[in-house]
Amino acid sequence: MALLQRLILVAACGTCVASGTRFQRVQRMTKAVSRGLGLVKDAEVEPQNLMVVGAGFGRTGTDSLREALRIIGYRSYHMEEAFKGFHGGAINEYLRGPMTGAELADLLGSNGFNATVDWPMSLFYKQLLAHNTSARVILTVRDSAEAWTESFRATIGSAIRVPGPRNMARAPFRFVAGFRDLTAMASEIYQRLGIEFGEDGAATVESSTRAYEAWRLEVERTVPPDQLLVFNAKQGWAPLCEFLDVADCPKEPYPRINSKEEMIQGFEFACLVADAFYPTVAVLAATIALVLARCR
Repeated sequence: MALLQRLILVAACGTCVASGTRFQRVQRMTKAVSRGLGLVKDAEVEPQNLMVVGAGFGRTGTDSLREALRIIGYRSYHMEEAFKGFHGGAINEYLRGPMTGAELADLLGSNGFNATVDWPMSLFYKQLLAHNTSARVILTVRDSAEAWTESFRATIGSAIRVPGPRNMARAPFRFVAGFRDLTAMASEIYQRLGIEFGEDGAATVESSTRAYEAWRLEVERTVPPDQLLVFNAKQGWAPLCEFLDVADCPKEPYPRINSKEEMIQGFEFACLVADAFYPTVAVLAATIALVLARCR
């Protein structure tokens, strides 16, 4: 299985070389694949207390927030961590109920995370806040529910169920543990939120918009006002720094990462990887067979 996982990366690298103009666009994806296959390991980290809890949906600027928090000294758990192999199976078990908020916070803190952003952790903001009542909660939002729905449906809201070559749950991705955990996690999240899918494999507009609006109202009603920041990435650094008591607010532009266009390009790259996988395996098998035949 380990060899099979590494062959996927070989196919990915071959695709990058064959289409050099795409290389810069997919660098982040390639790095994530490398981590997901265990070829790159994160450095050892010190245990942390969870200080910031992200309560926003995916596609609300969560990856940009993760980078912003990194710049001002936080290490955030983002959904990509599951893809990279960070306890995706354990997180999926928590989605089904066995773990307590304290256990989840300990799992995060013992692995060096002192903040969370994005799904799946945003689903557990209540439990994490109950565990650390002094934590700050950041609810990332888009300009409107309609704007979020459009971005969601064009990207992660269609990536695991849409039929055909764009399906990220198909082979060879299903052979990689990180992909399996990620797709299982996404399915569980959408089910919990009541997001429904149409015959085209994409999340429906009505259920997506309804889920987004209901979630925002719930968070605003639940979290004490002095511990909640409703944050749109367009607001930049000022409200974030004020909320987190950052005296020396960064002078650089607020990060803009993982836009809809970048994510679509990432999906296109992943599809190229999938399409190249079986031909790559066939070529490698034929090469090995030829070498073995000559050695006889």
